[in-house]
Amino acid sequence: MHFSDCVFLLPYKEHLLHCGIANQFLKYEDLSCEWACGGCPIPSITSANCCLYLAPKRFLDRNGSLTQWSCALTGEELDSPAVCNQCECYRGLRLGSRLDKCSI
Repeated sequence: MHFSDCVFLLPYKEHLLHCGIANQFLKYEDLSCEWACGGCPIPSITSANCCLYLAPKRFLDRNGSLTQWSCALTGEELDSPAVCNQCECYRGLRLGSRLDKCSI
């Protein structure tokens, strides 16, 4: 994985990146690790259509990370982002990667 594959991952300093979803710093060498970005489901969800109100939160831990899903509109915790498709308040959005928006 490259840091440009995720809109929530931003370069911070020479050897660090900041994950906005987890509010934690990562080393470039950790990106492909399963506990870090390698196992994160958020980029694949946001690159397809997801709800505008979907509010993911990632908790990073080298022993096993966790992704928590909630609705920013209702405040409800969700079992998975798939339940958004059945909600009457669903508003589709596609974020993609940061490089998708570049044009030369």
